[in-house]
Amino acid sequence: MSFLGGVFNIVKDVATVFVDAVESKANENREVSNSLSKKSDEELLETAKDDGVFGASSLERAKAAKMLKEKGYTDKDLNK
Repeated sequence: MSFLGGVFNIVKDVATVFVDAVESKANENREVSNSLSKKSDEELLETAKDDGVFGASSLERAKAAKMLKEKGYTDKDLNK
């Protein structure tokens, strides 16, 4: 195998790992969005305000807040 062939294989492996990580994150985002879309506004408010260690993840909190804002809620509503 030539030097360039070896470099190509390394770059290909790194790119594969990167693409897999991006796909994994995209799948996680879709799953969280689907899960939150089934919740009521009250449940979304609880999720957005949750700051407990064993509660909602930062991704869930951010997506819940974004969904509420799209429904017309303000930052003031989210911080009550």
